[in-house]
Amino acid sequence: MGDNLPKISIITPCLNSASWIREAIQSVIDQDYPNFEHIVIDGGSTDGTLEILRLYPHLHVISEPDSGMYDAINKGLQIATGEFIGLLNADDYYEISVFQRVACALRRYPDTGVFYGDITLFECQDGKEHIIKEVFIPESKHLTFQALALGVPINACIMAQRLYTELGGFNVAYRVASDRDFLMHLAMRGPLMHHIGSIVYHYRVHESSLTFAASTPAKRRMWAESERVALAWLRDPALSTEARRYAQSVFTKANLALMSIALHEKRWQSVIRRGWVGVKVATNPMAQRYVKWVKKRLCRVFSLD
Repeated sequence: MGDNLPKISIITPCLNSASWIREAIQSVIDQDYPNFEHIVIDGGSTDGTLEILRLYPHLHVISEPDSGMYDAINKGLQIATGEFIGLLNADDYYEISVFQRVACALRRYPDTGVFYGDITLFECQDGKEHIIKEVFIPESKHLTFQALALGVPINACIMAQRLYTELGGFNVAYRVASDRDFLMHLAMRGPLMHHIGSIVYHYRVHESSLTFAASTPAKRRMWAESERVALAWLRDPALSTEARRYAQSVFTKANLALMSIALHEKRWQSVIRRGWVGVKVATNPMAQRYVKWVKKRLCRVFSLD
């Protein structure tokens, strides 16, 4: 049976993930899909993660120092043998039957490069899982900048290996937002994509999360790198109109978020500096948005509204 199904490689980067990696591994096992491999790239855990990984002999484990999550993923991409690849964080898990749904959809749409679906955000309290939010990703026939604007997350994608090969993996200069940069490069190619019609991925919200931590330092780190990614794209004079529009929206959202943090902390020089850069980079409609935003936030800070 497995010979008739596309091989799916799952890559999990991890570091000191003993608290939750069992659930991630089990979610792959529970797919009940015969033709898969699960590659775990560990950065040198010391908390018992490696002992847990040894309990699962089917795993392909590499444990050695790395330069962060995307360096680990790139290592996994180099050894993955599947026709399709999924990226599973050690603190998250897959919905049941995702792999079968991808295989069924592939038979109907054999030229598709990206299969994707919806997501949830959840947290655990007192040993129980609580859904914070369900996010339904709109359907799109191609992965374009317009599709990215609708919120397609890379972890909710099972993607053809050839796409990773063509783009050469992830830019390790970005520690927390390289997936955004990768998807933007992929959108330049516009591969066919297909929504499998269900939830694919469950994101865990916790304070150690690179993406969903609620702490101000974590948010500042995420938004600062998103801003950096967008600025790198906007500096390209040959950028298409659609790509520039998307990069501008990413920059504006990140820049305003960083300004909001600085305002809350009453770091006025940072507010002014970021506001100046924001207006300087922004198109005219965006510049007007900045003026309205700053006026509204300043009124709140000084209790003038």
